[in-house]
This record gives sequence, C-alpha cells and structure tokens, in this order.
Amino acid sequence: MGLCENIKKSRLKKKLTQTEVASRIPISQSNYSKIELGMIVPDAITLKRICEILQVSSDYLLEVQLKKELLLSDYDYIYKAYFMLQKIIDK
Repeated sequence: MGLCENIKKSRLKKKLTQTEVASRIPISQSNYSKIELGMIVPDAITLKRICEILQVSSDYLLEVQLKKELLLSDYDYIYKAYFMLQKIIDK
C-alpha cells in the first residue's frame, strides 16, 4: 500500500469521515478526497496534521521501515526518498 491507501485505512479504522478529517486539518473535503485518491500529495504541514488526527506516525503512512543492514540498492531508494520529502518540505 502507498500513502493514500494508508491514510484512508487509518481514517476508516478511526471511524471518521473525510469531512471530519478535512475540517480538522483544515482543508476542503474535496482536497482531502484527492489526497486519499492519490491525486495530490499532502505538504509536510498537512501530513503532520493528518498524523495527529489519525494518531499514526508519518513513518507508518509513508511506509518507512528501518533496516539494520542496508544493501547497496537501498541507498538509491533512500536517496530518492530524501529528495521527494525535501520537495514536500520546501513547498
């Protein structure tokens, strides 16, 4: 699963509607729906609010897993993930 699926799964687990979560962020229900559909990526502040509301970590939503031993191919993944997150933070 990806970010959008994890957000939706967490919201449903908390038995919250899209409107309830959107109003707490605050963003429009339409934009929140687009986040769950993967049409837009939430900025860092919105992602932080979603984590607080749904009571989950950003690591969980972003599927970040710590490994004790990194393979060479993992460094490429980490490099790409770092720059993707940096773009989100810089917006």
